[in-house]
Amino acid sequence: MTTLSVTLVKVASQANISGQLIKDIVFLLAQLVHIFFFLLQGQFVLNANDEFAESIYNTFWYNTNTRTKLLLVLVLRSCSSAPNLSAGGLLVFNLKNFSEASISS
Repeated sequence: MTTLSVTLVKVASQANISGQLIKDIVFLLAQLVHIFFFLLQGQFVLNANDEFAESIYNTFWYNTNTRTKLLLVLVLRSCSSAPNLSAGGLLVFNLKNFSEASISS
């Protein structure tokens, strides 16, 4: 994120169109795409967890035996705390954080 901010300052400080400006803009776009793909992977994990919990919730659990019902409850409880991919616990990888990061920079 720091590199993104530094690149934005470099682009904003250049008044005329030059080769360096174009190179900085291309580098800025490459950084945004790179961040987007990282955060998209975290969003895939969150979506898969939600789909898994929804498919378990929509099963015909009432037709199963007691042991299976208890196992389904345990699985649903474990799905309630979603797994998160994060950057050292500082930034959770999802598309909401990408939109916030791209707007703030």
